[in-house]
Amino acid sequence: VLPGATHGLAVAPDGLAAATSAGLFAVDLDGQVRRLDTEPGLEGAWMSVAFHGGGVWAGNMEGVARFPMSGAAGGGAAWLGTSDGFTASWGTALLSDGDRLLVGTYADGVWAVDAEGAHVLPGLGGQWVPPNALARVNGELWIGGLGMNPVVVGPDGTPLQVPTPARDVNGFAVGADGHVVMFTSDGLATARRAPVASR
Repeated sequence: VLPGATHGLAVAPDGLAAATSAGLFAVDLDGQVRRLDTEPGLEGAWMSVAFHGGGVWAGNMEGVARFPMSGAAGGGAAWLGTSDGFTASWGTALLSDGDRLLVGTYADGVWAVDAEGAHVLPGLGGQWVPPNALARVNGELWIGGLGMNPVVVGPDGTPLQVPTPARDVNGFAVGADGHVVMFTSDGLATARRAPVASR
């Protein structure tokens, strides 16, 4: 059993990573647990986690950090920062998306981190993303909203608002009929689309 409240899980073929209120942990297939956030300045509570690019990425109120899979002390864990082009904080949601890592934040929008560095996705600089509310559903990128509509980004990169009467949209799944079901602050809702307003 892991200590603390678990806020996020990431699954890989050789185990899982857990973002908890008591630290960042890796669990292998034999059930062996090791703490990854052991370096000074990087330990603490985490709210999101993803495997990407051979490492474990985790987000919290301070931002986003990358940890090597080994979890060895002094093993090269580091914050994503301004030298990478990342000026946001509150790394609430992470999603490995091909060659890029997507980062949802409170107040600072949705970011892509790739070989070029970090940048805000077009049209999404004002999106407030609840914890773990980034998902690929039916080949499209779905992004939750805290106090605002969620957004779907199609293959052409155009963001579209998804009107919903609920205050928050915290996650997504595919319903039995193939439609996208949203997990909202008021229960489940089926997605309906409209063009996103400029922000």
